[in-house]
Parts: sequence; C-alpha cells; structure tokens
Amino acid sequence: MAGQTLQYVDPTDSFQLTLPANWQQAEAMIEGNKSFQGASGARRTIAWYPADSPADETNVTLTITNTSAEFTKLGSFGNVFAFGTNLVNSMDRSFLLRVRGNNPNPDEPIQIAKLLDAAESRGMYYVEYSVEKQPGPKRHLYSMVALAYNGRYNRLYTLTAQCLEDQVETAEPVLKAVLKSFLPPAGMA
Repeated sequence: MAGQTLQYVDPTDSFQLTLPANWQQAEAMIEGNKSFQGASGARRTIAWYPADSPADETNVTLTITNTSAEFTKLGSFGNVFAFGTNLVNSMDRSFLLRVRGNNPNPDEPIQIAKLLDAAESRGMYYVEYSVEKQPGPKRHLYSMVALAYNGRYNRLYTLTAQCLEDQVETAEPVLKAVLKSFLPPAGMA
C-alpha cells in the first residue's frame, strides 16, 4: 500500500487492519432477522472509503455477525469453494435473462454475479467475484471471512473490498493490501 497508512485497532471486536491514512470511516448497525426470539440478530458494520472519491465507488466494509457456539471453524459453512459459490449464487439472478420474454417487467434490472476465485489463507476464506446490476456498472469485490472470538462472543467477520470494474487496475493493489492486513481476534471460544 503506497503512501501514508493508518493502523486501525477496534476496541469492541478486537480486530486490526491497515488502511490508507486519507480514508474516512462510517459505522452502523444492520437490523437482523426478527424471527429469532430473544436476539436482535443485529450486525455491526464499519465502512472505510477514500476521502477524495464517492463512497459507493471504492470502499472496504466489515460486517460482524454473532454466530452460534457450534460454529467454531469456517468449515462449518462448507469448504471455501462451496462457501464462495453459495455467496455468489445468492446474488446472481442471471437466469432471469433466459426468461426475459416471460418477465412481466422487462425494464427491471437484473443482477449478475460471477465467482472469480476462492481460496483459503491464514485460516480465513478469500472470495473474489464480480457483480453487475444491469444496466448499472460492474463491480469487482474481494471478501475475507473469518470466525473468531472477541472476548465475549463468537463472531463471523466478513471484510469486503470493492471498486468499479473499470477501476480495478488502480484500486486492486490498495484493496488487496487492506484485506491482507486484516487480523481477526486470536482464538475461538
């Protein structure tokens, strides 16, 4: 990662990562599944993005989700290829292109997602994929997924870096450096 960097250490969920120093940060809670009694299912989400460009073009987002005590290894979600395939398939609606003639609303955008790579590294899953909501721009995404214990709860850490496809050449080195720097808390409960 060229230029000045900032080491971010999170006091709540005990993860670390290195970011470009000129990036801004935002945080929110995403509502969870309300069908679970006694648990909000809310997910903490933190986003970082370059101060000098629109936040929706290039960014890194970390979503932290509570997990059950039974989930102690990423293998609980399947191997890395199965995990990546399931992730991408959950976003892909390209099959609608084949039935467009039967679609009552042919002007409705269709999202196309493609798995580009899936690998395991440092005990985490790495998934690279593209998403295009036609007629919008194509996006290139890189995700690192880790299971860890933050001192109180087992958590699923999903770090996703993205940029527009036409920005991959310049953004990819920075985004991959941020992903590579990610350190979830050590150990599981």
